[in-house]
Amino acid sequence: MDDEPSYSLRDEILTYLKSLANALYSRYKDIDCFPDDYRYKYIQTEHVLPLIQAGFYKGYFPYKFSKSQMDIIRNSNRVLIYGRGKVGEAVEELLVERGISNYTFVVTQSENSNEAVISDWIPMKKNVVVIISSTKYCDELYKNATDLGFTNIIIPQF
Repeated sequence: MDDEPSYSLRDEILTYLKSLANALYSRYKDIDCFPDDYRYKYIQTEHVLPLIQAGFYKGYFPYKFSKSQMDIIRNSNRVLIYGRGKVGEAVEELLVERGISNYTFVVTQSENSNEAVISDWIPMKKNVVVIISSTKYCDELYKNATDLGFTNIIIPQF
């Protein structure tokens, strides 16, 4: 067929793609955060970043946190990761990667004495940021956090 590239061209493209993927993969973790408007300025990120990030952060967070979100996180006395599932683990990985260690996992209701409950943090609600860490229960967790009076709430872009 005339439409198929020759083996040498195909091999050349595959070699280039492998080199590009390796470079992007190795440099991706070095990126602190993306500008708030990055997704909208560079539409190709909608296609490329999800492919790059699939190996990072449990497959979540192609855009990491935005600069404004990172500023809120860094200026908080405490970061509450609201949700203990895979998304919560991915948030933890992102925070640790950025050198942020002042975080606590919280849940709505404790199933054992080792889990922190979000309502325990109500007295300190003005000094903490809550990161919603669930795709499935995002709306429910957000509503609960706002009903409890938390105002610094981050809902990541998935």
